Order: sequence, then C-alpha cells, then structure tokens
Amino acid sequence: MLGLWLVVFLCQVSQSGEVATRLYWKNGDSLSGQLSASDSEPPNSEVHVHWSSPLFLDDLIIDIGALAKITFPDSPASTSGAFRIGNVSGDVWTADLIAANDSTFLFSSQRFGRVRVNRDTVYSMNRRVNPNLIFDGSQLSAWGLSLDAPIKNLVYKIFTGDWTWGDPFPDLLQLKPIYQGILTAGYLDLGLAEMEEHFAMSFEGQLEIEETGEYQFDLSADDVARLYIDGKQISGFNLKEDADDKLVEFMGDGRNLDTRLTKGRHSLRVEYLDYGGEARLSLSIMAPNRNKVSLVKENRSSIWQNAPGGHPMTKRAQAKIFCPLQLVDRFAVELEFISTGQPRFVFALGEDLEQVLRLETWGNELVVVQDTVFEPVLTIDEEQHDLRLRLVFDSQTNQLWVYDITGQLLVEIDQVHIIAEDLGIYIHNRGSDLTLQRLSVYHQTGEVNQGSIDPTRPRIYLIDGQVIYGRLFMTDGQAYVIAENQQRQDIDLTQLDRIASTGVRLATNTANSYLVYNDGALMKGEIQEMQPDQVTLRTDFSNELVICKLTGLESIQFPVNEIEYEPDNPVDDLLRLESSALRGELTFDTSSTPLNWLPAGATKSLALTSRVSAIIDRNRTALKLGLPFNVLEFPSLLHLKNGEVIPCAVISYNEDELSFKSPFIIGTTIESKQVKAILFNPARELNYDELNTTTSGLFSWLDTILGAIERETDAPLIDPTKLERALTVPRFKRDSPPSHVLVAKTGDLMRGSLLEISSQMIQFDSKLRTVSLPVNRIMQVVDVSSPEKSEVDKQKDQLETRSDSKAKMVRVDLSDGSILIFEPLTTVKGQLLGHSPLYGEMTIPIETIQRLTVGEFEEDNFDSLFAEWIVRPGKEPEFGEEKLSP
Repeated sequence: MLGLWLVVFLCQVSQSGEVATRLYWKNGDSLSGQLSASDSEPPNSEVHVHWSSPLFLDDLIIDIGALAKITFPDSPASTSGAFRIGNVSGDVWTADLIAANDSTFLFSSQRFGRVRVNRDTVYSMNRRVNPNLIFDGSQLSAWGLSLDAPIKNLVYKIFTGDWTWGDPFPDLLQLKPIYQGILTAGYLDLGLAEMEEHFAMSFEGQLEIEETGEYQFDLSADDVARLYIDGKQISGFNLKEDADDKLVEFMGDGRNLDTRLTKGRHSLRVEYLDYGGEARLSLSIMAPNRNKVSLVKENRSSIWQNAPGGHPMTKRAQAKIFCPLQLVDRFAVELEFISTGQPRFVFALGEDLEQVLRLETWGNELVVVQDTVFEPVLTIDEEQHDLRLRLVFDSQTNQLWVYDITGQLLVEIDQVHIIAEDLGIYIHNRGSDLTLQRLSVYHQTGEVNQGSIDPTRPRIYLIDGQVIYGRLFMTDGQAYVIAENQQRQDIDLTQLDRIASTGVRLATNTANSYLVYNDGALMKGEIQEMQPDQVTLRTDFSNELVICKLTGLESIQFPVNEIEYEPDNPVDDLLRLESSALRGELTFDTSSTPLNWLPAGATKSLALTSRVSAIIDRNRTALKLGLPFNVLEFPSLLHLKNGEVIPCAVISYNEDELSFKSPFIIGTTIESKQVKAILFNPARELNYDELNTTTSGLFSWLDTILGAIERETDAPLIDPTKLERALTVPRFKRDSPPSHVLVAKTGDLMRGSLLEISSQMIQFDSKLRTVSLPVNRIMQVVDVSSPEKSEVDKQKDQLETRSDSKAKMVRVDLSDGSILIFEPLTTVKGQLLGHSPLYGEMTIPIETIQRLTVGEFEEDNFDSLFAEWIVRPGKEPEFGEEKLSP
C-alpha cells in the first residue's frame, strides 16, 4: 500500500505502573488525567468538569451531560464512623451520631464533615461494627464481586451489522455501538451482548502485571478476534485471498504468544466479530511462573448491580451470587427480598444445591429443602413483592426455625444440617428481577424466639437483641428513646445496633450524580462544584450542601439521561490513542497553535502538547473529493527518505540538489541526499478528466495510477527476481556499490549512479560508462544506498536544538495520497502553513487533510514503498572440510 497506516500511542500509565485517574464519556471514549480546580458555577448554570491531561496544553472544560464517569486509582482509606446510614434517595455512608431532634439527625464524618440530615429521609441506621454480626450482605460491596477480576476499568461496547463470512474485520473505533458499559473490574464476556450471532464487541481495560518478564497469551475465537497490548496488535485473525476463496489466518498463529511486560498496569484491547452460528471467545495469560489465568468469564459484577441504597440487584434470570463464610454453631439470618413481581429465589448455605440446606420458591410456595426434608413455609400472594423473614439455625440440635417479620414462628424443622465444604451464603434469582434488601447473619446468643414485633411502630434494636419502641433522640451526648406515650428511656449509644423507621421507602432517582467509595459508600446529589480534592453536592436528604472528600473514592458517576447526549455540532473526527480513541473535531486556528482538538462536550478547542503521540483521522464528509491540483502540471512523484510522498514536476537534478515544483511547497530545491525515489509521469497515459471529476467516495490518485498501469500491462510492475539481483552486490563490488537503480517502463532494471536530470534526459553511470536516456522511457529511479542515519532522526535533532518547546513535527496524509512532514505554523484562508527543515515553507489546503500524525517519529513505523530497496552483499560461499590424502 502507498498510504501509510501508522499508529502511535499516548501512554496512559505512569512510568511506575500506577494507573492514572480516568475520565469516561457517554460515547465510550476515555482519557487519563486529573481533576483540576474550577471556579464556582453560577446558580442554575450548566455544570462543567475541568480536566487536566498530558494530551493538551490547557485544561478541558467539558459539559457534564457528555460524561459517564470518572474513575480513580486505588487508594487506602480507613472507614470511620460508628453507623452506616441509608437515605431514601439511595445514599449509603458512615458517620457518628452527635445529635438528634424531632426533625433532624446531626452526623459527623471524616469524609463528609458535619452533615445535618432531615429525619424523614433516613431509611436505615445500622451499627457498622456489631460484635454479633458475622456478615452483612445488604450492600453489594460486601460480596466482593470485582475483587478477583483481572481486567480493571473494563469498557465494553456492543455493535451490530450484516457481517457475513469473508467480510474484513470492521474498524470498530469508527462504528457507533448500540450499547456500552463500564465495569470497575471484569472479564471478557460475550454474554454481555445478549445476542447469538452477527454482532461485534470491543473490550478495553488494564491488566495488573505483578512482575517484569515474558508473558504468554493464548487467543482463539469462533469466529474472529484481535488482541492489542499497550496499543500494539500482538495476535488476531486477518482475511487473505486464496484463489477465489476468502480464508482466515492467525496473525502470529494466535497461540503461545510471548510478550515482555514490565511490572505495573498495561492496556488491553480485544475486538471480537461473529459472522453467524456459535459465538465463542477464549483468551488466557500465562505468567513467567507458569501460572495461567483465563481472561474470559461471566461477569457477576455486571449481572448484579447497585440498587438504590447500595443493595444487590439483578435483572437477569438465573443470576447467582455467593460469598464463602465460616458460620458458628448458632446463628440467625435476617432476610428481605424485593421484586417487581413475586420474589422467586433460592437462598442456600453453600453452592452445592444437591446437599446444602436451602430455602427456595416452588411456584407460589416457599419451602425448606435438604435431602429428604421438604417442608412448606408459606404461600406467597400473587400481588406480594416484598418478603421478609428471620431464620435461626442450631447445628448442635440440627434445628431450623423460620419467623416472619412480626416474629411469628412459621415453621420449625428438625434433622437439617450444615455441609462444611463450600460453606457460605448463596443467592439464585429464579424470577425476572430480584433485590436483596437485607441480609444480615448474626451470632444467636439469646433465646431463639425473641417475641413478637410490631412492624408498624418505630423502634430501635440493641446489640443484645432487645427491642425498644419509640424514636431516637440525642442531646448533649446522651441518647434516649421517646415512646408513643412520651415516656423517655435513656440508652447507651454504644449498645445501639440499629433503628427501624416506619412508612419510609427507597426512591429511585437516576437524575443525580453519585460518588462511589471503595468501602461501599455512595453519596448522591447534584454536583455544584468540583475540585481536585473534593466535590460539593446538593443532596435530597439535607438542606445544606455536602462537601465530599475524594480520599478513598472509586468513581464519580454522572447522571444517566433518558435522551442520549448529543453535542450542538456532532462530529466524528477520531483522535487515536493507546488502544482507544477520542471522538471530536480537529480544528485549525489562526493562533500560534494551529492544530487543535475539540473533544465531545468541550467548551473550546485545545492545543495538543508536544509530548503527544497520536493519530487523527478526519471525518471523510469534511474532505474535498478529487485532486487538489492539475496532475498534468505536476505529473511526477517524489519519495523522500523520511517517508514523504510529494507530487511535483522535476526540473533538474545533480549530486547536490534536486530542483522541482510542487503544488504544496513554496521552495523549489531540496538536497539530493534526501531523495529516495522519483516516479516519472505515472499519469501520462491516464484520462485526467476522469481523475479530476471522480465523485464516488474518497480515493488515492496514486493507487489509481499504479493500479491502471498494472492492469494495462497485465504483469507485475517489477519482477521480484530482477529486483533482488539488482540489489545484491557481489564481493568484488563491495567497495563501490551502486547508489541507484533505474527502472524502465519495460520493467528492465539498471544499477549504477544517478548523475543528472536536465530537460527531458537522464544521465546515469552504469558499469563505468555514462548513458543518456529519455525521461519518457523511465518509470522510476530509486536511491538504494545504505542509510547512515534515519532522516527522521536528523529532523528530530534539528528540533531539539530549538528554544521553542512547542515546536513539533507532524505527518500529514492528504486525500490524494501525498504525505508531508513539517512543523505547522498557522492557518490562513483555508490553508495550513508550515515549515520543513528539508525544503522550507509550504501550504496545504485544509480540506484535503485526511490523516494527521503527531508525536515521536520512529523509522520503522513508516511502511515506505521503497523501504526494502537497499543494496546488500551477496551470500558468502560455503566450503566443506576437505580430507587431505596421506
């Protein structure tokens, strides 16, 4: 190919391997960086996130409506506060109670400061550390669903299309997903698509590498997949033509691919495509110690999600959740399930459902089952959506008691027992949805039957199980309960386990943002201000603003709107970074930074920093079709050693300089040593009008020209055997190797040295004689001398001597196939002006820029058409050992 498809990536991980804070857009894009200080937003104004990134010179200011969330690196944070408070708006947080009156509670927290909470918004208040509490599964965070998942900050996207067997792998970065999700940690899981065939998925995240060494990846798929590590494709399937058939082959065989990884986090991207039939994906990683880990598994963390209040909730039938526990001889379980229909579930004391003691629904009946035991408990009404129970088990007597919410005994069962192997709490959803509103496992220290309870009256529970009816108050450090008859009873606050309010129900509110902490705390509200170390919220439970410190913060989730966010001017230019991309718009300003990027939702364009390494693909609808110049006036192509391809008219050439005219370059000379090849008049035999009036799609006139020549001759342009012979230098010529190879239109090759081009003649030295040849008989001349130093490196050296730290080279691919490398200076009337250290000033029509590459230039990244045209010594003869006759 004549176009160069280069991918250079911006490192999203620090040198120490620490993962940076990361910003996610609703369109699935993401960018590492840090929250930066921002001014207070005026009342009732749009809230913006101020974001500092190594990608841009200035901070991004982004409309919060365009964003999905911000994730933060793991940071140690001790949980403080005696109580876990749950609000009707779904907030869950910890604090100490310091005062309570008839209308409010006053809490104190290291994380949130002093917070005065409206009393009628408190749904629950439970002691965080209860000496009798074994496990509190009422919070999703307690189940540790994501702790062992190997892929961190996993973003998955789902695509649909009419792909059939043999179609090339689509560029998923250019497609719009039908759905996308973000997991704090997870696995590659095709089940997330909930589709059987004709779909594609992409997965992006980070792998935690514990030690530096060689890691082995094993990838397979039905149908096709690709694997990228740190932006580099190391495995995958590619289509190739074989006769009339399209076959699929592995890149690197896909199996046992060794990749050296340093300690820390590394980016991973996997793309999958299903043409139809069975969908299957397998990927594993083997560490240097031969420990092998599968990266493909069902994601429990996506199946079970946070309901309001942080409770575990699933909408997937047959969803399961399990937490291993060591249970004592006598324990009690307080259990509450909620569903939009009848709660249908299995609650078991272990994962082996063939043996363990379990409570499960059979149609409308709730039964206890183990071995031969099958005992009905109650009948669930068709309109019943909430089921609350208390179970008490005594392993010494092998007895189970089941009570309802009032404390009434429903059933007493003998001859049940605990299976020690795989002991724990297991929940299985048998209905359409299920929310685990309460699950607390306690040591049973007192009487099994603690008496009847009136659930319609407000009450408090003490640690010893005692229930006191009334409302909790606290004045001057003394806690007390006021009963309905206004009698006061002082209590020891340290013995308070929890309060139970009446008539309070959780409300679903998805319009607010919420902060998720790594200890399970959630704080919801409307963001008023964001600073690097704190966020200010207006919550539903307090009349005062709540200032939330970011210590221990896992993520900030932004509101999910029913109407998908769309910017005022939708664009789809693509800024490609490390295994990901940013959608937005490449803008051309008239300032000192002519190349700028406008991300989705940003309030202004930003200049890219000189440290950026990235590719920008422009939206093709913004490009001008056809040639931006008269191909008959500029019929030749100039290939430079740094990879540039320049349309031109050659005027003259000698060993010092080449004189030329180009539609894009103001200067007329360049040093001859910079020239790799000259292609003469490749369009001479073509219909110029056809080239200049093409309107169907974007094309490269370079490819059109060479393709036409190949079709006319019905033969390869250059015979590979002849070329190899021309580039091979015999031993007796090694001291004076040829510097050029001349290629005639007949396909004949001549090696020697290019001396001069003047008028319509070429002077060429071959075999110690000078020959003169008409230009119209020559197809191309190529410099085949061995390079001493990369011309790209020389350009970098020149820039490093400049005092202007913003100076940077860019590589521009134009819609006609031209490739230019230069320093952009400014824009004037639709033209990008720049300077090249090789040929000076230049000007390019902005509407012809198809791709722009910025950042580090490495010679091996340029897949030049003539990269392999370098002389090489012939093979030395091999002599066997001769046996000397005696």
